[in-house]
Amino acid sequence: MADSNFIDYVKIFCASGHGGAGSVHLHRAKYVPKGGPDGGDGGRGGHIILRANPQFWTLIHLKYKKIIKAEDGERGGAALCKGKQGKDIYIDVPVGTVIKDAETGEEIFEMMEAGEEKILCKGGRGGLGNNNFKSATQQTPTYAQPGEEGQEGWFILELKVLADVGLVGFPNAGKSTLLATITSAKPKIANYAFTTLEPNLGIVRYRDEKSFVMADIPGIIEGAHEGRGIGLRFLRHIERNSVLLFMVSAEEKSVKESYKVLLKELEMYNPELLDKDRVLAVTKCDIIDSEAERRIKRTLPKDIPCVLISSISGEGIPELKDMLWEALNDLVWRLGWKKGLVAIACIALCLLACDQTSNLLKYSVARLRPCYSDRMLLNGLHVLESRGSLFGFFSAHASNAFGFAAGTTTCFRYDTSHTYKGYIKCVYIWAALVSISRMFVGKHYFGDILVGAIIGCLWGWLLGLGARWIFRIIDGRSGAAATASDYTKSMS
Repeated sequence: MADSNFIDYVKIFCASGHGGAGSVHLHRAKYVPKGGPDGGDGGRGGHIILRANPQFWTLIHLKYKKIIKAEDGERGGAALCKGKQGKDIYIDVPVGTVIKDAETGEEIFEMMEAGEEKILCKGGRGGLGNNNFKSATQQTPTYAQPGEEGQEGWFILELKVLADVGLVGFPNAGKSTLLATITSAKPKIANYAFTTLEPNLGIVRYRDEKSFVMADIPGIIEGAHEGRGIGLRFLRHIERNSVLLFMVSAEEKSVKESYKVLLKELEMYNPELLDKDRVLAVTKCDIIDSEAERRIKRTLPKDIPCVLISSISGEGIPELKDMLWEALNDLVWRLGWKKGLVAIACIALCLLACDQTSNLLKYSVARLRPCYSDRMLLNGLHVLESRGSLFGFFSAHASNAFGFAAGTTTCFRYDTSHTYKGYIKCVYIWAALVSISRMFVGKHYFGDILVGAIIGCLWGWLLGLGARWIFRIIDGRSGAAATASDYTKSMS
């Protein structure tokens, strides 16, 4: 393990740059009496930015680089010259890296898409020069702001491999042999336990040029949660798998009991792993006779799909691929159905909430200002009454819709997964349809548009938060099938 190039855990110290101080300077030039303050602002300190790079497979490039510091911003100068900004530091990490605070252990964010960039430590802002503090009563200020300090701290980077299918089994159960048989991967294969000491990835080719990613992790044994064998450290790599393929050798005394032991070890590590779809494969069936196969089939669990395979003879391999593909497609369909219902429910709630809030404002204003005519209060709060207004063709309901879309986009601006992008597209399509359907309907004023947009934006932001929370619950229980599929394209 000491000589391994696969590093999936590093602890680093990052410090962003300090902001440059503002300048205190008074303009001095011939024939310019009392030139006044002209001190420039200080430059911003450099950021520490993480960037998801699909060409990186490990964190080994950070193993011997424990301290990373960005440049400080320069001081402001005379003649309103702004100080130079500190250079940003970009740290490339593999897709699937999780960043945690080393002191609290709290997860800060994770890098899930190729090319994604997130700021880990923000650089300090530059101080304002004395030119910003001049006023009628203080025409020659002799002070300026100091630069803001940058952020620093110790951070833990953990790599969780992205794959659709994860292999779980005892040592020497044939996991690496299966990976080498159905993919182009070349894992180490030998006739002794713990041959695999680091995760291996392979792309399984399916019919009609379809494919999915399979991950092989080191074997686990009974009592692994207590530190036996090599422990459960590598199980983090199957937390994002959509389907778990349990592999039990036909040489075991009881396939069912061995399967239960593996389930127990997963439960001791993370109970949420048991919520994932599972498939059981009995390996090394080429060394047993037909009578032993029938005996094993009678004892197999009834609650999951099971298949008997042999990586040497090819027995059961096509059936195994069909089972895995069916499980993945069924999972994607169920996720899309659930998230579609969530999106429809949020849109319906927003429409109801926007209308009810508008009505509440309308009647509240009617009580406060009874002098308003019924015609003016027909469609809500009228701030500016202007016949023939440029906004007269646009309904207040349409402004509700676009406000809702804007609020949702604001809520999801830091989340760029395909789930959230699809949700936002759905919202904008709905907003456009409402807008088209409400054109030239009734007479509306600028106040309708303004208040409707504000109401829609607020409700869109609140309901967007709820949808994002529900989506994360669904994703956490089922893995990251879409992300792994995108990762497959980036590897090809």
